Amino acid sequence: MAISFCLGIAATYFSWWLLALLLLYLFFFCLQQRRTVFLTISFFLFGCIYIFIFDANNVTKFTEADGEHIVGEIISIIDIDGDKVSFTIKTSGEKLVVQYFMSSKTETQQAKELFPGAKCIWSGRLKKPSYPTNLYAFNYNQYLYHQKIHWVYELNALPTSCKESETIFTKLQQFRQSGMTLIQEEIPTPASSFIIALLFGERKFIEENTLTAYQKLGIVHLLAISGLHVGVLTGFLFYICVRVGITRERALKLLLLFLPFYVIIAGAAPSVIRASCMTGFVLIFMLQKKRLLAVDAIGLACIVLLIINPYFLFHVGFQLSFSVSLALLLSTKIIQAVKSSFVRVLLVSFIAQLASFPIIIYHFYEISLWSFLLNTIYVPFYSLFILPLSFIIFILCILGGGYLSAIFPFMQWPLTVMNDLAIYLADVPFGHLSFGKPQLLMVCIFYAIIIALFYYIETGNRKRIIIIFSLLCVLCFGQLNSGYFTSYGKVIVIDIGQGTAIVVKLPYGQGAFLIDTGGEIPFEKEEWRKRRNEFHSGQQILLPLLKAEGVRTLDKLIITHGHYDHFGNAEVLWDSLNVKETVVPFTFGRDELEEQFIEDAMRQNVPIRYVRSGESWKVGKYVFRILMPDVMYENKNNDSIAILTELGGLTWLFTGDMEKEAEEKLLNLYPSLSADVLLIAHHGSATSTTEPFLQAVNPNIGIISVGRNNRYGHPDVEVLQRLHDEKVRIFRTDENGAIFYKFTTRSGTFSTVLP
Repeated sequence: MAISFCLGIAATYFSWWLLALLLLYLFFFCLQQRRTVFLTISFFLFGCIYIFIFDANNVTKFTEADGEHIVGEIISIIDIDGDKVSFTIKTSGEKLVVQYFMSSKTETQQAKELFPGAKCIWSGRLKKPSYPTNLYAFNYNQYLYHQKIHWVYELNALPTSCKESETIFTKLQQFRQSGMTLIQEEIPTPASSFIIALLFGERKFIEENTLTAYQKLGIVHLLAISGLHVGVLTGFLFYICVRVGITRERALKLLLLFLPFYVIIAGAAPSVIRASCMTGFVLIFMLQKKRLLAVDAIGLACIVLLIINPYFLFHVGFQLSFSVSLALLLSTKIIQAVKSSFVRVLLVSFIAQLASFPIIIYHFYEISLWSFLLNTIYVPFYSLFILPLSFIIFILCILGGGYLSAIFPFMQWPLTVMNDLAIYLADVPFGHLSFGKPQLLMVCIFYAIIIALFYYIETGNRKRIIIIFSLLCVLCFGQLNSGYFTSYGKVIVIDIGQGTAIVVKLPYGQGAFLIDTGGEIPFEKEEWRKRRNEFHSGQQILLPLLKAEGVRTLDKLIITHGHYDHFGNAEVLWDSLNVKETVVPFTFGRDELEEQFIEDAMRQNVPIRYVRSGESWKVGKYVFRILMPDVMYENKNNDSIAILTELGGLTWLFTGDMEKEAEEKLLNLYPSLSADVLLIAHHGSATSTTEPFLQAVNPNIGIISVGRNNRYGHPDVEVLQRLHDEKVRIFRTDENGAIFYKFTTRSGTFSTVLP
């Protein structure tokens, strides 16, 4: 019933026919198991109607003009991250995300005086949450919408005086914030950050490289509060209650009262609510002296969660939590049939990996080849050692810190060793398998086959097990190599900020090239301004996009010239992908920055190829001609590699950052040069795209890769006017987001992420 309800909710957002097919598949199993067909269809329809009504009521009362002065209460913990402070307030029954960028170090102390439950008069302006500007990027607007938040409130200043709210909810939030602060003050890192993650559900204090390693290796779920944590805590509290003389029945009632409070203290993530709901249902049935099957408990928990907030369904934590838990519960007979404890642990890990596989590749595009083995090691380590120690250390902190010095080393040293191991294994070459982002239809097919596989394993039909498992392997192979079956290619001009990064993928997996990488020019910051995890376009934009596109190998990484905003993310690509060759202009190596780039490439064993005007390479029918540079220029912008090629019936000219001098030389070398699509040089700077050059090339489309509100004033008004005068259709990454051209042999279509 719970699955039907989930499908009903999903049907509002995805293809009806697709989910109807999956429902029909479940309907078939219901008939075989003599389940009630009427309930299956009813819950599906209930899900459809419920999400429709829920969506219709998820609207805002505010307009942009309403935010000058408002009265609101802080309902979340205060997050101070460098020079930025953020939290959530509630005003007039609506939630707002509040942000403030501090201008001085003294303001950080003022921010620390804020607390959950503070009711203040705020001054600022309302702003709509940002939409994603790249393919496969995190959708912040949707993320907030699913929390019923429609506005970001940017403060003019921090409030000077606030009143305190006295509700139970705010007291619990204050306890949560105080608990995290206490651990940070008493316990050094990395132990403090892991204790906070395991007890309070906040992973933001874990060092970025460690958290990234756990994510890459498929063991980050250990840092999320789940059924294990709730089970350990309730079991411990039940034991204490019984030991101090409380009756069994009263102890169960106390635990039922405790669970809602724990959900708030632990951060109220879907996995926490799911585990607490399941535990609560079990406790209720125990009080009634009745038996509740675990499968029924998880189904009830799922329905309750989705009635509270149906948007939980689209939360990856919810999807993984329920899919893995359900798979393990349905496989109980299979697991119990295995006598060896070690083999049983391996089997549990395998079932969990199989159940989560479609969700993981849909959201993260790759799996770790280490995941299966590491889960068998890290799960017992965290379950039997780190988690109990975390509870003990926190209790000692509350009691004044006695015996901490004796107990703490038993956690710090093993945790450091395991973290170092994770970081090392995460960087081992070929430790991951990128599948690309599958279509939703493929995800449904994967789950249909996995359900059938579990069903036939339980019934013991060996012949069908072999057939179904073989089919699963074929599908995995097909998804892994889907690029070779794709009849179209893509050109993607990524919104990388004030830089350039252009992906060229040829049809049928003939080749993948990247022209420049983008990269943030590092600026010195005062220590207090530094964020826990600084933004990195290579890790957060470029690499996820390439992985989602199924790019495991770059045939050529082309660096047009030696400026950081064009090659700053190269090392990220060398670390994560198989880069066959890095192409640079023959003038490359003229300064310390370029020399360091070459040294880094050599250290990574990446071949460097130096090119100049007149060279070319060919892939099938596609020819890429290098037109520039011809000589070394005083200004390295003019050393930019210029490439001419034909893709999807259009001639493309990629120009790097070349300026007037190089443009004139290019026209002298190639007097009849023309292009349908011109990548506007140097982000639309006034020193490039001169009128004679534009008139000679005569493009129909001009694409400008440029950062929003950049300090250089790009693109220049004069350049835009020239393009307008020549009737060139303009695409800009700062206004349109990423620009992509999907093409076949003779034609193609332009699209943008933002309308």
